[in-house]
Amino acid sequence: MSDTLGRLRQAQSYFDTSYPPSIYPPDTPAVLSALNPTSITAGDPPVLITVTGSGFTASSVVWADEEAQFTTFVSDTELTYNAQADQAGTQTITVQHRGMSSNAIELTVDAGVTLTSVSPNPADQDQDLTLTGTGLDGVTMVRLNNAAGTTVVGLNTFVSQTATQIVVNLNSASGDYTGVLTVDVWNGPADRDSNKLPLTVNIPT
Repeated sequence: MSDTLGRLRQAQSYFDTSYPPSIYPPDTPAVLSALNPTSITAGDPPVLITVTGSGFTASSVVWADEEAQFTTFVSDTELTYNAQADQAGTQTITVQHRGMSSNAIELTVDAGVTLTSVSPNPADQDQDLTLTGTGLDGVTMVRLNNAAGTTVVGLNTFVSQTATQIVVNLNSASGDYTGVLTVDVWNGPADRDSNKLPLTVNIPT
């Protein structure tokens, strides 16, 4: 009798729901709380992103949009992966494990420094040159380059500057910078170059 009672108590303890949840964890989706950094720049080399949250396991995988990323498990609150993108916009980041998906967090993909137009073109040496594009507020120099790609003039004094437009006066330059050239801009603190656009500077008559 006492032996049977003991086995019943043992069975009852096995199914007792009063045990701490950590002993028998339920299958629940992971929860994302933050990304660090929160943005990357299109065209840049891969950037290590730290994903923080809760409920991560060694089988958790970070997904960027609809593509699984090589994921490093750090702890049940931290994962890392390398992020990269070719185009500006956003990436939807989730963590999947055990067939379940977490909530989503957006990773911003900045356009970086890009030139879209230069005006006037052709230009005279005494004219204002207007450059339009994106990410221009961090630019520290406008460069005129010869056919070989060598910078022949660097202009670091601007008439005006915003995130989408820079105006420089070609009259402030010195040296031989006429003929068929290219123009680009440089963000010194970030050490980032823009694309190059063709520019013709008229020979004075």
